[in-house]
Amino acid sequence: GRNNLNQVASGSVTTKEDPPLAPSGLPTTIAQLSSGTNHNCALTVSGAIYCWGDGTYGQSASCSASTTPTLVVGPTSVASIDNSYAQLGRGDTWTSCDTTPVNALFTSGSPESVQQLSLGHRHGCAIMTNNQLKCWGSDDYGQIGAGLEEIGTKLNPFRIMSMDNATQVNASKYHTCAIDSNSGVKCWAYNPGGLTGVYDTSDKNQFSLDPTDVYGLNFGVENLFGGETFNCALTDR
Repeated sequence: GRNNLNQVASGSVTTKEDPPLAPSGLPTTIAQLSSGTNHNCALTVSGAIYCWGDGTYGQSASCSASTTPTLVVGPTSVASIDNSYAQLGRGDTWTSCDTTPVNALFTSGSPESVQQLSLGHRHGCAIMTNNQLKCWGSDDYGQIGAGLEEIGTKLNPFRIMSMDNATQVNASKYHTCAIDSNSGVKCWAYNPGGLTGVYDTSDKNQFSLDPTDVYGLNFGVENLFGGETFNCALTDR
């Protein structure tokens, strides 16, 4: 694929086509892979994280484009990202490049326990160990789920009170979806063409500012995934 910022980690910036190319210098014991706009990160079975590609904001564990997978060094397994919309969840919008992981999701001075994390374009969401759902960062389209009265950048994690039984969350570019163990899939924020499960032919770009039930997905959903303009759900049927 595109390799202008070393996304393929081939040592050059030439676009790569078939056959697929293994990133140079990446360990073979990979447990999980995640891709951003112009960078990639891999989690090894031992818990180490390697990133490569665009490093403008430190997302590749470097402050410049990283040609080979770079080990993220720090006390946690989360890499720092652009924070201009408070995506780091640490209570500020400081934006200098920082390659050192930072602690987020603090309550009364102590970090909270998280069971799942999902990062969108300008916001992030996490499900806590007690199944509460909290989101932070840009809320310009309502993607934090704070409702009309609360639209605006959230410097600190905002608890979505109606989602206290969340089991999975997917933060996309301008919308968010989550699975509630009691009521199935709910989505909110930017809604072009019914993206959040609400379709109104009189206003295809309306906003669903509060978590809204997605018709037909009120039970039996095992997995959820979404991108900028689509959502997919895996059911048990």
